[in-house]
Amino acid sequence: HNITIINNRISGSGIPAIVVYISTSSGNTIIGNNVTMTGNTASGVTAQGVLIDGHNNTVTNNTVTDFGDGWVYYHSFGENNTISYNTFSTGNGVAAFIDGGSGAALNLFLNNTLISNNLTLRFRNSQRNNFTNTILSTNRTWITTDTGGTNNIINNTIFDAPNGSIRIIGPVTIPQRTTVELGNLNISHNRTFLNSSNLSFLNVSGEITLRSITFANPRPTIDTEDDGNYRSCNPPECNELSFSGNVFRYNTTHFTSHSSGETDATRPSNITLINPPNNTI
Repeated sequence: HNITIINNRISGSGIPAIVVYISTSSGNTIIGNNVTMTGNTASGVTAQGVLIDGHNNTVTNNTVTDFGDGWVYYHSFGENNTISYNTFSTGNGVAAFIDGGSGAALNLFLNNTLISNNLTLRFRNSQRNNFTNTILSTNRTWITTDTGGTNNIINNTIFDAPNGSIRIIGPVTIPQRTTVELGNLNISHNRTFLNSSNLSFLNVSGEITLRSITFANPRPTIDTEDDGNYRSCNPPECNELSFSGNVFRYNTTHFTSHSSGETDATRPSNITLINPPNNTI
């Protein structure tokens, strides 16, 4: 109890490998560490970078990197832990695994970045955890939950990719047995896609960022039917936020396929008729 691990460089490899392990204790602080591991799975045992198994612990400002297929952050038990301002990154493993087989609930995850070529965030039998201001980056799967993963909340979440991002303002509750993957949420060049039927819980107001946009004066566009036919997305449905350095940002009241197009210079601006008062000329 009440142990502080601060500003260390820690590495581990092999099977089994648990680099930092807080077991059935409380009041511990893990802060400012750089943890690297070469995790692999063998004989049903998975390497783990940071394993929390207790209550009221603080994990903040750490960088944990796995060069294999391990679990970078594994939360197997405990309540009221605060995990904030960390970067959890893995090659082919799971960036953050919240496993409530022994009871993982009511934990706060704040301002973390989760990166994986495989899976960034997994919930198994865990309830009422809160992820706020999270950046997710993956080449395959963003989030999974099973039948026991209930009432877990994500709030102000950015699904980030090289070509842009989708920001879900939230808060939203992730349903049981949910998989958010590239097939139903993806970002490609000048296009974002969110399957609002399959992921109805994410069909809320949000923000779209498109990178490497070369239009002189881009405007938001939307493909409501997901059939390749885009139209202008005008206020209040979409509102432009900024265009700088070929990065175009706008908000939207709902999600489907979004893109951008060049503003038609020949199209007149919106005109408000003040006089005569009957709105006729």
